[in-house]
Amino acid sequence: MRIVLFRTDRLGDVIISSALVEATRRAYPEATVCFCAKQAFGPLLFAPDDAAQFIPWDGLTAPQLAAYRFDISIHLHPDPACAALAAQAGIPTRAGFTSDEQWLTQTLPYRKDAGQKHELDYCLEVVQSALPKIKDPWTPQLPFTAWNAHHAQPRVVVHCGSFGAKAKLPPTLLATLAEAALPPVGEPIVQLIGTKEEFALAEQTANELKARHRPVENLAGKLPLPGLVELISTATVFIGRDSGPAHLAAATGCPTFCIIPSTRPDTSPTRWRPLGPRVHLFKVDAKPWPWQKNTTAAEKAFRRLDPQALSKELFEFLEATFAS
Repeated sequence: MRIVLFRTDRLGDVIISSALVEATRRAYPEATVCFCAKQAFGPLLFAPDDAAQFIPWDGLTAPQLAAYRFDISIHLHPDPACAALAAQAGIPTRAGFTSDEQWLTQTLPYRKDAGQKHELDYCLEVVQSALPKIKDPWTPQLPFTAWNAHHAQPRVVVHCGSFGAKAKLPPTLLATLAEAALPPVGEPIVQLIGTKEEFALAEQTANELKARHRPVENLAGKLPLPGLVELISTATVFIGRDSGPAHLAAATGCPTFCIIPSTRPDTSPTRWRPLGPRVHLFKVDAKPWPWQKNTTAAEKAFRRLDPQALSKELFEFLEATFAS
C-alpha cells in the first residue's frame, strides 16, 4: 500500500500535521508513507536518509504525482488545487473534507471552525476515515538533535512577529520577558527572529533592550529555516505568540513560552496550542466586541498585560524546567 498525506499551507500547520506520518507508519508498517508540503519545509521534517518520503508541493503536476502510484491520498486541510491534482493523478482513494468533495472519494464535514479539539485531532479524524488502524497521533518531532538542558546555550530567542495581520506582541513586553529570561551565567544574549518584513518591528524590541544595556542581536529575515531550527533547538528558551516558530520550537523540545490570545473558537488555544514536552501557555482573553476585528481585540489585550506578572510566570517555568 502506498499512502500520501497532503498539507500545503503554513509552517505551524505542517509541523502539527507531520506527526501523522509517523503514526501512519507505526500502524501500517508494510506501507510506503509520503508527505507532501511546500518545498522549503522538507529539510525540517525529514532527515537526509528519509528525504525520499517527502514530495515538494511547489510545481507538482498530475503526471509526476501519478508516477508514485499511490493507493490513498489524505488531504489534511481543504485545498481545491491539491484535491483536484490527486483526482487527475488517478489516486483511487482520496479522503478529505466536504468542501473538496467533487474531487474526493470520501469526505468528512469540516468542523475545524468550532475549535473544540486540537488541529492534530481534526487531522487524525481524516486519516482514520481511510486508515482505521491508526489510534493515536504522535507528538510532532523534528529530525534534529533534541533539546537538552545540559547543552542549552545562554541564548534567549524571541519571535517578534506573527503570521500576516495577526496582532503583534508589544516590544516593551517582549524586552521585559527577554530580560527576565537571560541566564545568569556565561555570555547571555537575546536573539530576535521574524521575517525580513518584520525586521523593523524586531528592531523596536532590540532598541528597548539596548536601552537597558542588554546584549541583543536582530536576526529577523536573516536565517534560512534549517538555521532557525538550529538556533532555537540549542537556546535556553523560546518566547513568542502562537505562530509557526512557536510550533517549531515546541517540536524541537526547546522550552517554549507561548502567549496565545483567545478571540474566537477557530483560533483558540484549544485548537492551536504548540505541542511538545516543554510548552507553557499564557492564555490571553481577548474577546472582540461585535464591531471589532479579532486583531484589534488581541492588540488591546496585549497592551493590558502586566510585563512583571508575565516575567514571574516565565521565570517559574524556566526554574521548573531546568530543575527537572
